[in-house]
Amino acid sequence: MNTDIFTNIVQLALTCGIGVVAFFLKRTISELDICKQNISDMKEKFIKRSELDECKKDIAQVKADYITREDFFREQDNTRRQLDKIMSVLLEIKGDSKQ
Repeated sequence: MNTDIFTNIVQLALTCGIGVVAFFLKRTISELDICKQNISDMKEKFIKRSELDECKKDIAQVKADYITREDFFREQDNTRRQLDKIMSVLLEIKGDSKQ
């Protein structure tokens, strides 16, 4: 009888131990699956290094091809001055000079 109680206690302890191990193993595997899913989501959402380098080259090319805002305003000012000179010459020819 004493042996039956001891056997039952050992079986209960083994069952509880296996249950605890199974619980933590399942939790670990679930976390691993979530991490794998997150990694695949990141791979889909974020760009690759080669795409980033290509974008940097395109931006550098755009910077090289186009003028800056200050250069644009400077050229517009020069054009305005030239038009003012042309207008004053035309007004002098017509005889309606501002002077």
